[in-house]
Amino acid sequence: MYSELVLYKNLSGFAVAASILRLIWHVKSKNIPALCLIMWIGIFNTISFLNAFIWGGDIFIAWDGKVFCDIKIKYIIVAMTGEMGSIAACARNLANIMRGDLPVFCFGVPVWMMSIHYVIQPGRYWLIEVMGCTPTVDNSWPSIVLVFIWPPISALVASYFCILFENILSNSTNNITKSRFLRLYIYCSGLILFLLPTTFYNFYRELNVERLPYDWKLIHDPAIWGDIYKIPTNGEVAFDKWIIIGAGLPLFLFFWVWAGCKYHV
Repeated sequence: MYSELVLYKNLSGFAVAASILRLIWHVKSKNIPALCLIMWIGIFNTISFLNAFIWGGDIFIAWDGKVFCDIKIKYIIVAMTGEMGSIAACARNLANIMRGDLPVFCFGVPVWMMSIHYVIQPGRYWLIEVMGCTPTVDNSWPSIVLVFIWPPISALVASYFCILFENILSNSTNNITKSRFLRLYIYCSGLILFLLPTTFYNFYRELNVERLPYDWKLIHDPAIWGDIYKIPTNGEVAFDKWIIIGAGLPLFLFFWVWAGCKYHV
């Protein structure tokens, strides 16, 4: 299984490089929706790359990740929602109906989720071999409302705006405009096809977990809250981690995909 670890390291590193190339381009063009999406994907893949190198060996003798992981888990728990929100923002922008609320799509819900995570955080974090810092979430019903429901909601919003943009694009008679935006539409739609089933599958799994009564004192018991559990995987990588790498790799192939994002149909 450690051949899987090697592949994971290489692909995540390549995805990081692709994100940096795209990020430089869009910083110059001030393309806010694309910058948001590339930022979410790029940071997640950077985290994955670092995790694989730091915790790709014997997890029981590896660094405990204090402070570093405390910061990273807040990003990890909101990354999928942030990516979906950014896809929605870009599709909404392309559909020419942006009204200045783009930051709400890209950062509003993720920032709220980061701030509220502690309410249902029963431990500091886990350290899982290869995947590294992993946030903890309590098995009580508020976890559904505060954390788990937002990725599928964001995915549905992103899907709606992609469909809306597709309708506008199909009705356009300007072939130059169609060509300019077609690659962007393909990329956004491709991400939706990858991420939409994943978010709903994860949500379905969470709904099938037995829910316990919420107990603030038990969740935040100072005697055990700071314990860091280390979990071996024999080099295996969870399926959902590959999905995010898959979202980053096409950034290199679609080097010009976002060139027209700041224009309107």
